[in-house]
Amino acid sequence: MRSAALRDGALLTLVALALRSWGLGAQSLWLDEVLQVRMSGLPVGDMIHRILAGGDNSPPLYHLLLHLVLRSGGETEAWVRGLSVLFGTAAIPLLYVLVRELAEERTARIAALLLALSPLHIWYSQEARMYALAVTLVLAATLALVRARRAPSLGAWVVYTLLAAAALYTYLYVAFALLAHGCWLLSGRETRRLLRPWLVSQGVAVVLFLPWAAAFVQRPEFSAGLEKHINPVLSLGYTLVTFLGGYSIGPSVGQLHVLHGWGGLRPHLPLLAVYGAAGLSTALLALWQWRAAGRLLPLTLCMLAACLLGPLVVSALLPGVTYNVRYALLALPFFLMVLASGATSCGRQAAVAITALLVLLSGYAAVRGHTLPVYFKEDNRAAARYVAARVRPDDGVLLETPEPFRYYFRDREATTYDLPRGLKTAELEREVAPLIARQRRVWLVECRGWTVDPTGALPAHLERSLEQVGVPAEFPGVRVIGYRRRVAEDGSALPADRQ
Repeated sequence: MRSAALRDGALLTLVALALRSWGLGAQSLWLDEVLQVRMSGLPVGDMIHRILAGGDNSPPLYHLLLHLVLRSGGETEAWVRGLSVLFGTAAIPLLYVLVRELAEERTARIAALLLALSPLHIWYSQEARMYALAVTLVLAATLALVRARRAPSLGAWVVYTLLAAAALYTYLYVAFALLAHGCWLLSGRETRRLLRPWLVSQGVAVVLFLPWAAAFVQRPEFSAGLEKHINPVLSLGYTLVTFLGGYSIGPSVGQLHVLHGWGGLRPHLPLLAVYGAAGLSTALLALWQWRAAGRLLPLTLCMLAACLLGPLVVSALLPGVTYNVRYALLALPFFLMVLASGATSCGRQAAVAITALLVLLSGYAAVRGHTLPVYFKEDNRAAARYVAARVRPDDGVLLETPEPFRYYFRDREATTYDLPRGLKTAELEREVAPLIARQRRVWLVECRGWTVDPTGALPAHLERSLEQVGVPAEFPGVRVIGYRRRVAEDGSALPADRQ
């Protein structure tokens, strides 16, 4: 029995590693990844100073680990994302062992299988950010707590404390997961026996985290995410559906920034309804068979409530902090634990059928994510190569999102200009007027335009002032448009103020 469990766990881990390694460098780094690589590539002292000055919101553990990776190799997409692949893969055996501690073997297999195939978890296991590490550390800390509850000892509590502190040094929203741990302990019969060592453990973890927290709160401002109109109920529902199907079954990540309310979801409602119905019905089976779930369901419900609602509450209380699905990623493994519990609550044949349906839905979402360009990361790599092959030293390049484009557009003589955010149409036009007057040709690189030019006023202004060259080049999430000065009747270029 034990050898079979080890074999199953190893097989699921290998599947997870293969899925997270496949196509690792196929898509270019997007904005947050480029900022992460730039920051982690700095000397450690400069990196810490930059984070505390507002360069990033996450604590320094992942930054330090990626710093070591960058020092030992290059900056290719696959290399910088490899760290997240390892952490994402490690989550599968941890989840497998955690569920085995609380439920039967079959439930553990299904939960680990669902996480191994999860499109959302694969997405963040292929992103050079701290999310995969945070999920893995929370799973490890939860497993340590389960074992400390079953067999309390000084060593068990020390392991839990160190894992909790490491998780805090990775991601601030881990605090909600640790709060959920306390709620779970309070739900048991051994509350008095376990609450005191847990409080001591949390106190030590907080003391270990205190040096960073004390420096962090002195930052001049704190913001996270771009300003969006957030409907908490709609956001919660979309998050749970995304937990099952990832980002490729509804509006793309880019579309979510410009589409608000039901209007943006309406074209995708049939597919979202299928995924929502499958997830909701399976979760209700788990709730219906509460006793069959044993010790598993109380823990998963505490973790889900804290890790889902916590980021929503923060976004409601702090004006500078918005809500994104990735902020609730810590809840994903526990959501899949609920689905696994629901699948195994109705007999063997029903478990096979439900699991097959969930696997099919994950597979279909994965295929969409790898074949439909609308769901790809923004391809500034291809856009930079396109411009580099055509640009001249006296050309100007207007950048809506400069960091990822500059990462790939290196050692060029052309003048690049970063378009500032938050300007009104007239202000934008005044900003680009000097460049138009100086340069004979101008390239506009549109990427994440909702941050700079949500109404599309800038291309219209350039078309009035200049002449468009050819057809715009389209890449996933990026569009490149070339312009040149209009030519007078004698063949000379007209100055900008004569057009």
